[in-house]
Amino acid sequence: MDFSNYDEEWRQKKNTCVVEPLSQKKVRSFRSIQEEVVAELVEGVREACGSERERPCVNLTEMQIAASNNIVSRCVHGRKCDDRIGGGGGGGSSCSFGVLGRKVMRLLSAFSVGDFFP
Repeated sequence: MDFSNYDEEWRQKKNTCVVEPLSQKKVRSFRSIQEEVVAELVEGVREACGSERERPCVNLTEMQIAASNNIVSRCVHGRKCDDRIGGGGGGGSSCSFGVLGRKVMRLLSAFSVGDFFP
């Protein structure tokens, strides 16, 4: 979609990829999934902070990425990701959308000689 011409076909693709999946009705239908994953996230933070260490360190970034992966995976695929929110997860996930997103952004923002000298 990024590199398509702006025409009727592009508008149809945009409607299919953006408008329909992100409509208010569709997003509301996944509310129970979102609430469940957020409850798991809160419980994971509670468990990490309740450990017996003197000064616990909690990697919120990793936990939030795992929660986001789980929400997207359950909404799209209907099943939970392998990412564990409550610690011990991370790395090597079978459906890490965060890692994939960073790779795509790196490729899209990379310097290309053809962009400047056609």
